[in-house]
Amino acid sequence: MNNLRRLVPLALTAALLLATIYVFRDQIALEQLSARFAAVNLWYLAVSVVFFLAGFAGAVYRNKFVIDRATGSGISFKYLFLVSNFSYTLGYVAPVSIAAEVLRIGLIKSHLAISYTKSLRLVVIDKFLGFTGMAVFAILFIPLKVAFGVDRTVMTVEGALLLGFFLLVPLVARGAAFASDRFSRLRPLMAVPLEDWQFLVENFSDRRDIVIFMLCSTLAVGGFSVAMVLVAAAMQLQALALIFAIAPTILLVQNIPLFYAGFGAREAMLLLMLGNESGADPNQVLGFSMLVGVMLFASAIPATLGFFFRGSRHMEADV
Repeated sequence: MNNLRRLVPLALTAALLLATIYVFRDQIALEQLSARFAAVNLWYLAVSVVFFLAGFAGAVYRNKFVIDRATGSGISFKYLFLVSNFSYTLGYVAPVSIAAEVLRIGLIKSHLAISYTKSLRLVVIDKFLGFTGMAVFAILFIPLKVAFGVDRTVMTVEGALLLGFFLLVPLVARGAAFASDRFSRLRPLMAVPLEDWQFLVENFSDRRDIVIFMLCSTLAVGGFSVAMVLVAAAMQLQALALIFAIAPTILLVQNIPLFYAGFGAREAMLLLMLGNESGADPNQVLGFSMLVGVMLFASAIPATLGFFFRGSRHMEADV
């Protein structure tokens, strides 16, 4: 059963990729795709690594903020940066959609000497805040996407889903409170979402907390967005402003833990949003999307090596 669960993300990724290629079968050709890769501008790719790392840094600082508030540990940014990159790289190697988070839970638990339950809750809260930040920017960029010609039906569906995400969270919290008050047997189960919600309210309700959260999200989303534009420039795509506008949506979609390292979902969304609106060659768009995944992996390798060769030795000294 465990092996089956591990293969699900690979199966979903393969299915979505094949479905996407089938839809664009008359426009995508292996020879043209290979030619697009051969003509890539390596300078733009090299510069994109800097911005991918900036995006990682924003996400890591948000994670540090959550951990420090919850545990009072003052955990090292350097250590978290190494761990996050290492765990992200593992997500490419291991056929498990949540491999990165499973590893991060274990390493944070060991590093801070806390329980698995508490470490799990810290990672869940951090992931929720990460999705919230990406969703905020995806909503803010909807007018830009409409202005650049993205299909209004696609934007309507996206906007409805994003608004539903924001409405669902308080509804779940209120539902947990209602169930806890009305059904005593459910109180232990409902205590977890209620405590997490209380933590979020207490730590992200005043102006300073919101500013820190938005700065982290701006760095995370902004770094990824600029890096995407640079990868697009390396593939000689012309619609760079449109790519910047849709980048928060792509970041949000590729972080859904149902696909292998974001592949499949990213390609489908980019072909849907760029294929008809910008007049781009689908071979270019497909190559660009795959190259984004490759560059994300390449960007995480230096810190991953740092975790192997330096992180473990300095783990205790950096707390």
